[in-house]
Amino acid sequence: MCFRFDLYFRKNPFGGEYTVFAGLEECIRFIANFKYSKEEITFLRETLSPTCEDGFFDYLQGIDFSDVEVYAIPEGSVVFPKVPLMRVEGSVAGPDGGISASRYCYMGGFAATR
Repeated sequence: MCFRFDLYFRKNPFGGEYTVFAGLEECIRFIANFKYSKEEITFLRETLSPTCEDGFFDYLQGIDFSDVEVYAIPEGSVVFPKVPLMRVEGSVAGPDGGISASRYCYMGGFAATR
């Protein structure tokens, strides 16, 4: 199962008439290197409900975003509110993609997933 989302803003910051798009390189670097550390998994284990199953944490530990694609306006472009700056598309790693993610979120005690 794939996911897709657009990044945009609703109004110009600081009361301006336009905005200059910046930060694309940092976003791509974050996505390319995203993973949960052992310390973060431990924190989540201690924070979430004790009924949360080990499978959820195993899933989080194995998340892989190597198939994620980013489509974006060129950095430095003048942009306006409500116009997508970036579209991020990809699949959630796992044997059955988003189905596992939804299942493990439910096991973890989340009331809903999207």
